[in-house]
Amino acid sequence: APSVSRLAVAAQAADRPLILAGNAGNCTWTATSNAPWVQSVPATGTGFFNPANLRIAANPSRAPREAVLRLGAGSVTIVQLGTD
Repeated sequence: APSVSRLAVAAQAADRPLILAGNAGNCTWTATSNAPWVQSVPATGTGFFNPANLRIAANPSRAPREAVLRLGAGSVTIVQLGTD
């Protein structure tokens, strides 16, 4: 079954490690985002032995924003706060 998660982040730019739990060591994966300010680096890999980072650009707006990163059958919704 697909897993769905939610991650809240500050308005500043950030790099966070992606944890690929439950991914078989030889299973390939691809990450795609519905927003240009969120990306996985790298965007593809094999198993959990190929580390990836979630790269989030700074939010220049006072309004919070959301993006969805899909990773295989799972997804994570990223909610980024607005600037003060």
